[in-house]
Amino acid sequence: MKKTFWILGAIIVLVLIVIFATKSQKTDDYVVKIGYAPNIGFLPLHIADKNGFFAKEGVKVQLVPLQSAQQLYEALVRKELDYVPFLSTVVVMTGEAVSPGNVKLVTVSDISLENQFDALMVKGDSKIASLADLKGKKIGVFPGTTGMNFLKKYLETKGVDYTGTEFVQLPPPNQLQALESGAIDAVFSYEPNYTIGVEKFKFKKVVPESIFASQINHAAFGGYWFSTSFAEAHPALAKKIVKAMDGGNDVLTNDPATARSVAKTTYNLDDVVAEKINLVKMVSTPDFKPEMFTLFTDFLVTIGELKIKPDLSNIFYK
Repeated sequence: MKKTFWILGAIIVLVLIVIFATKSQKTDDYVVKIGYAPNIGFLPLHIADKNGFFAKEGVKVQLVPLQSAQQLYEALVRKELDYVPFLSTVVVMTGEAVSPGNVKLVTVSDISLENQFDALMVKGDSKIASLADLKGKKIGVFPGTTGMNFLKKYLETKGVDYTGTEFVQLPPPNQLQALESGAIDAVFSYEPNYTIGVEKFKFKKVVPESIFASQINHAAFGGYWFSTSFAEAHPALAKKIVKAMDGGNDVLTNDPATARSVAKTTYNLDDVVAEKINLVKMVSTPDFKPEMFTLFTDFLVTIGELKIKPDLSNIFYK
């Protein structure tokens, strides 16, 4: 009798184990909505997608194109997006200062002098030969405030009076054509427009250096953000997204030929531009330290881009 009891008990335990294991392996069929804009900072996302890294993790994703950092952030806050890589730190921190707790930071980008992401350009035959010549002119900038404010601060540090200068917010697809047509006199643009402008349109740089990195090198300019609600509701999926994105960045870092091939198709580049374009890396999540982000936000407060420093105690994804 006792033997029968123990056998029956063992069978029940085994059945419970099988049921638990089946439930734990159940696939989360939620489709993760990932936002992006048309600049090279989002390349690790496209590499991960086109190399099937999300699919390998069993994650269904929907890539959602938008034109500005502000649009991406607002969609993240409204829970219309679950994850946005390379989203402007300035935009997010400005929003978090007013309404904290909407996002979780996974890692950051690495904008450096060694790998120029941005350029201030004019037409090849332009009479603008120095920063001082920009006074009273029209300068095209990326939609939102970040590009404009960094450019203004850069001009201030160089002692340039930009009184009367008009900063025209233009979506990336319109920037180069606007400069070529004469609708604007200069453009502060990001990759891939930077290399396209120099190689295809024969634009010239007003200054040789990066406007961003010259003010703070290896800057955490763009963050990789989850919606807090998504990260809390789908922790397993969030971990898989992180793993897939690290895979995309690993390809960018260690296999630049493949990365450039993806950039070529994603941004519709010709061979010359695809070969010369500067690739912006993200900091792999194992290497990311919160201090990297804290130092950058401190800098933003110092230059007045952020009025107050938001509370960062609960912003990091774990």
